[in-house]
Amino acid sequence: MGDLTLTQMLWYLGITESIVLSAPTIAQEVDEDVRTGALAMQLIRPLSYPLYRLWTSLGERTVRFGLNLTVSIALALLFVGFIPLNLPGILLFLLSLPLAFVLDFLATFLVGLGAFWLENTTGLMLIYSRITMILGGMLIPLCDLNYILTKRTGHTSLCTRTTYSSSAIRC
Repeated sequence: MGDLTLTQMLWYLGITESIVLSAPTIAQEVDEDVRTGALAMQLIRPLSYPLYRLWTSLGERTVRFGLNLTVSIALALLFVGFIPLNLPGILLFLLSLPLAFVLDFLATFLVGLGAFWLENTTGLMLIYSRITMILGGMLIPLCDLNYILTKRTGHTSLCTRTTYSSSAIRC
């Protein structure tokens, strides 16, 4: 696909899937806290509720990502072998990954806070996940999607949490 080889595409898929599948259910937890009144109990504690949720989700996501990445690396090595890596790409990946996790947390936390106005935020979470899937490079690698959009609209610099983190490895 585009300028990616089979090896690059499989590694790209493994890393992006590791990022996406490691996402905890923040929106559902916040939605439940709002509906059950547990949020009111959290707010009287001397602890910031958003920061509590952020650090809880980052801890959970780090463990999930580590397990998913281990399986992805094992499968990629089994099927296509090693991919050439460089130090700047690895450093960029290590820098952008926590930022991607925080950005995803903020978006899903805001979706969860939609429970103040909506009875159920499952629909909003479905829309967010589909937008992330389409524009985040899960269906089409972002470098190819960026080329298509640049050709049609003249705008550049399309970059999102999933693909930017994973494409840093292959740069």
